[in-house]
Amino acid sequence: MALKKPDEALLAAERGRTRAFVDLLLERQTSQKSHRLEDNICTTVENLLDIVNRQKASVLYYSIAAGYLHAWLLIPNKGATKF
Repeated sequence: MALKKPDEALLAAERGRTRAFVDLLLERQTSQKSHRLEDNICTTVENLLDIVNRQKASVLYYSIAAGYLHAWLLIPNKGATKF
């Protein structure tokens, strides 16, 4: 966000959230032999918005970084509103 790149900041926050979630799942399912983290990471904002559009639900996404709260409201068929 400090670099004035809110889309890239949203993707970085999503990757961190996804990584933490996958790690938790792998801890709980130790018998799982192979898992590709890359299959679960959104690589573009368009990819993330596509998921929101398919779900037809608004998503309030937030991240705390460097002592600041950053939030995005993702609205189906309208895109991301940055705060």
